[in-house]
Amino acid sequence: MKNNRLTISLVATTLSFLINMGMSFFLTPFVVNNIGSEAYGFVSLANNFTGYAQIITIALNSMSGRFITIAYHKGDKEEASRYLTSTFFANIFLCFILLVPSIFCILNLQNLVNITPKLINDVKILFIFIFATFFISLVYAVFANATFIANRKDLDAKRNIESYIIKAIVLISCYLIFKPKVAYVGIASLATAAYTLAANIRYLKTLTPSLHIKREFYSFGKVKTLLKSGIWASFGRLSSVLSTGLDLLITNLFISATAMGTLSIAKLLPTVMQTFIGTIGSVFAPNYTIAYAKENKNDLMIKIRQSMIILGITSNLCLIVLLVMGKKFFALWIPNQDANQLQILSILTIAGFSINGGVQCIFNIFVITNKVKANALVSFISNFLTIVVVFILLKKTNLGIYAIAGVSTIVTILRNILFSIPYAAYCINLKPFFFFKPILFNLAALITCSLIGITIVEKIPIHSWFHLAIVSASVFIISLVINFAIITTSSEKKVFYKIIRNKANNLQ
Repeated sequence: MKNNRLTISLVATTLSFLINMGMSFFLTPFVVNNIGSEAYGFVSLANNFTGYAQIITIALNSMSGRFITIAYHKGDKEEASRYLTSTFFANIFLCFILLVPSIFCILNLQNLVNITPKLINDVKILFIFIFATFFISLVYAVFANATFIANRKDLDAKRNIESYIIKAIVLISCYLIFKPKVAYVGIASLATAAYTLAANIRYLKTLTPSLHIKREFYSFGKVKTLLKSGIWASFGRLSSVLSTGLDLLITNLFISATAMGTLSIAKLLPTVMQTFIGTIGSVFAPNYTIAYAKENKNDLMIKIRQSMIILGITSNLCLIVLLVMGKKFFALWIPNQDANQLQILSILTIAGFSINGGVQCIFNIFVITNKVKANALVSFISNFLTIVVVFILLKKTNLGIYAIAGVSTIVTILRNILFSIPYAAYCINLKPFFFFKPILFNLAALITCSLIGITIVEKIPIHSWFHLAIVSASVFIISLVINFAIITTSSEKKVFYKIIRNKANNLQ
């Protein structure tokens, strides 16, 4: 039953990703053509601004799922409810605290970033809706723990699919009925946030009916416990902001708003892919937490190995398709942009997954073992150095936007190899180099498939979406087979073949 649930969650998450990709595929050129690449860049910038606010809020919310889940599965439902209630009321308090700086930011936006005068009002309205979306998201953050506790990540995927559809309907309707404005993207985001809040409340009531939010359950002591553990997650979030969260703002301030728009478009596919890989990794997080709560190390190791195989193949396929087909894709997708530049920027943005894509699960280990401090400190130091190096390169070289996109990726790869990956092994009492063997196999599969894919593309002319789809499908299938052959062990192959035979026999 547990394996079936995991399979359903993975399939649902993959379907959610494909629908999100489909929406982005059709909506991005539609929006860019209506409002221009410069205006579109402010959508990502607005989301980055809310990311800065998350530095404060994540201290409370990053660890709530862990404490609630562990208390729940140990049978202490009242303790779990106390953590749930305390998180909820603390989030409401944070909303009021963050409201003042949000209003100040919106009123003075034209003094904070470079905005073409004709876009000022439109962009300010966009920021209003994006900030409102953030506040709603902060309120429903604690309700999202229900699917985690019940190990029903498939419902998260179902909710996401429904929200993507709502976003598309609202966005298309606004652009077809009214004069094109970038603010419509904010309206669509707010609509999806409202739906997500309603869905999460429903899941809390149906999946965990024994959990309750009551005023008498509020405990400042629980808030302090969450903050004590989560403060390092905030530090980690600050590190992330230094690494990638400032790239659009730096581009806007030190290069131009147009360059910011170009980088925003180039980051779209990598961001969707990274989100997908991270979401796939989060599907395993409830299993990790439950196994850890029950002190079942063997079960934990089995689940880690499962996730490493799935994440290794998934991240490699995403990278291979982008490496091999990216330039052709951008040329067809947004023909009025520089396809070669978009391809280079996209690869620079996502190249870090060549190392840590297959072991993305290790970041869940820091949370379940409550050992986030060291990784957060190292991340902060390395990402601070990233900003320093970027500014030096902007001043001393002509790399410009390529320095902004590439330096953080290089630093991330080095940090993960030298610290994060071996430290994750240490946290669960494994040898420091335990995770490096699968990384080597992942790299071997990635390099092999990329060379084969590039050879295929060079010999086949691609001038239409049909040609692109056929070649991409061919590269994908070949890469899937090769990745499976290289990444899995002989015993894992036998188990897989046995499952296939049993499924085939059941269909007969």
